[in-house]
Amino acid sequence: MARAQGSGGKLKIAAVEMWQVEGTIESLWMEPRQSNAQPGHIYPEAQPAYIEEYNEPKPGSRRQSRYYLKIKTGGGVEGLYGPIDSEAAVVVHRQLRPFLIGKDPLAVEKLWDQMYRLNRHSRRGHYMMGISAVDNTLWDLRGRYYNAPVYRLLGGPTREKAQVYGSTLGFSVAPEPIRRRCVQLKEEGYRHQKWFLPFSPGHGAGGLKKNVEIVRNLREALGYEVDIMFDAFSGWDLNYSIAWAKQAEQYRPRWIEEAFAADKIESFAALRRATSIPVASGEHFYSR
Repeated sequence: MARAQGSGGKLKIAAVEMWQVEGTIESLWMEPRQSNAQPGHIYPEAQPAYIEEYNEPKPGSRRQSRYYLKIKTGGGVEGLYGPIDSEAAVVVHRQLRPFLIGKDPLAVEKLWDQMYRLNRHSRRGHYMMGISAVDNTLWDLRGRYYNAPVYRLLGGPTREKAQVYGSTLGFSVAPEPIRRRCVQLKEEGYRHQKWFLPFSPGHGAGGLKKNVEIVRNLREALGYEVDIMFDAFSGWDLNYSIAWAKQAEQYRPRWIEEAFAADKIESFAALRRATSIPVASGEHFYSR
């Protein structure tokens, strides 16, 4: 493998390319899909229907279009990453690509810091997502350069196995369908399941009661040897979350995830103090 190219014998970035890949994917799909709670559901006209039927996934094909990032060097070493959101792809192509040409691709930490300092809007949003796409691509390039998997470059393995959970995004959470599906996952060997709560403050007290009943139905069907986790998709507020937690604690949920928008740090801290249920978040945080 060529390890030196360009001026001074150093590896240099020669091209930053955005690839759009289109095709048909064969996968399991279900209709109708139960929508989970979302911030906009505080408005009645935005609230989706509550799915009562058992929506078993069925095989089908769908057209998809995805963006991938490839960074090439003059020495023939390349890095690839994706898929990337189209908004972040625009940032990479228009703003980060000109900066990266001619840079040392192995200076991963330095390049991240320089990209972060390059734009006053770098702290979050699509610009940060663009930085992340470049960073991941450069780590892939670095792994290929050193002929080692990236996990070894990051410190090496710490375990031989990783626990997984069964995700139920889109499945009905009505009493009969949820019991059937959760038992099916348990029989398939999943000791952890994550369910998506469909009701938010905009649904009033009746919706809150149904969100608690979902927890109760799962616990009664599964017993206590299976962990059940819940995702509110940033659709709640603090008072609603505390009210749900106080009623759901007796069923020992493993966690409540993304109860609020990512910038509501005070609400996450207050919920943590108010309940014994672990509070999970971070999916939509940016930087440290």
